[in-house]
Amino acid sequence: MNVFTDTEIKGLDNLESIWMINLSHNKITEIKGLKNLITLLELNLSYNQITEFKGIDGLVSLGWVNIWHNPITKIHPIKDVPYLHQITFFDAEAFSDEDIKEMEEWCEREELKLYITGEHDGTVENPPCFLLKIVSKS
Repeated sequence: MNVFTDTEIKGLDNLESIWMINLSHNKITEIKGLKNLITLLELNLSYNQITEFKGIDGLVSLGWVNIWHNPITKIHPIKDVPYLHQITFFDAEAFSDEDIKEMEEWCEREELKLYITGEHDGTVENPPCFLLKIVSKS
């Protein structure tokens, strides 16, 4: 089943019991078309062309998102995703101090902790991986 075109996610509206979607290595430019997937636990959107991290609001079961290797330049605050505990992305330097502050404020309002960690072995083959980890304070 082809669920996407070159740049869009389509054809997922009627899936009622899906827990994992791997849409990596496509040309997706925007996260949309997922709002009805309330049983979704894991979402892999790595290696696409997404520039803004938004569009997962209301995915109440979602716990893990991979947006590794996307040209992300903006993270929007996330709403109504209570089990989200990890977002993996590439190159945290793409985010401004304002973006990071906005995410920290969102986490504070939602009683979450925000950790940004980086790893790099110094080689071109293995660029820096930055992990945005969101965890419950309780």
